[in-house]
Amino acid sequence: MAKEKKRNFWLGILGALVGALLGSGAIILLGQARVFSAIAGVAMAVLTLRFCYFFGGKLSNTSLVICLILMACSIYLADRVNWTIAIMRAYEGATPWASFCSVYALIEKIDDYITNLGFLYTFAALGCFWVLRRPKTPAAKQNAMDEKPEKDVQEET
Repeated sequence: MAKEKKRNFWLGILGALVGALLGSGAIILLGQARVFSAIAGVAMAVLTLRFCYFFGGKLSNTSLVICLILMACSIYLADRVNWTIAIMRAYEGATPWASFCSVYALIEKIDDYITNLGFLYTFAALGCFWVLRRPKTPAAKQNAMDEKPEKDVQEET
C-alpha cells in the first residue's frame, strides 16, 4: 500500500507561490512572443496546483482557496506586465512604472485588454478543473479498491 504524504500547509503555500511565479513567467513569455497566450492560463493552473501538492502534500480546502487567489492575482499582474511592455515598445520615452500605472489610459482598444484577460482566466479555470477532476492513476485506483471493506459472505453448508 502506498504511503500517503503528510500535509504541510506552509510548504504547500510556498509551492503554490513558486508555481504562480512560473506560470506568470509563461504568460509573459508567450505574450511577448505574440503566441495565443491564453494557453498559459492552463500552465498557471497546473503549475500552481501541482507545486502546492508537491511541496505541501495533499491539497486541503484552505490551500485550494489560497491557490485560486494566488492564480487570480498572478494572472492579472502578468497580463498587466505584458501590456506594460507593449506600451513601452510603442512609446519610446515611457518608463516602466509610468507605463504600468497608466495601462488603462494608454490602451487604445480596452476591449482587447479585457478579452485577453478573460481568456487567461477561462483557460486557468479549465486547467484547474482538469487538475482537480482528472481520473486517478491505476495505482491509486488499486489502493482505493484495497481499502474498501469487503462484505461478509456466509457460505451455506
